[in-house]
Amino acid sequence: MPFENTLDILKLQGDVIIDIFEHSVSSSFDEIEFIGIHMLQISGFQLTFNTSKPVGRRLETIQIKNKYNEFENINLYKSYAVIAPSFLARGGDGYTMIKTNRKHYKVGLLDIDLIEKYILNKSPISPELDHRIIMLK
Repeated sequence: MPFENTLDILKLQGDVIIDIFEHSVSSSFDEIEFIGIHMLQISGFQLTFNTSKPVGRRLETIQIKNKYNEFENINLYKSYAVIAPSFLARGGDGYTMIKTNRKHYKVGLLDIDLIEKYILNKSPISPELDHRIIMLK
């Protein structure tokens, strides 16, 4: 925010989701430290990265929340419904694998409108750490 993206709905196959997270961590760490340039903020996933591994092989584990609200290992060949800002859905910040591989693309509502509704419905908001991303060195 405040980029006025729509939050778009698309389907991506598991192997593409892995590529997305590899790109996220690879462009967010140099040889020494976290630079955070393209690190995705996520929900519905649990990820473990090992930044001491070579670029493209840093994602150690990836789990996705299923319809029973439980985490399970991602299936490389299964399609998953994903919500992403329109900028990323169109391949921005080097996430070209999203644009190239997305299926059933549907433009959603403006991010600001959805966030406003969320805050109104969930206030007061009490954030908790839920171990979405774990970084190993």
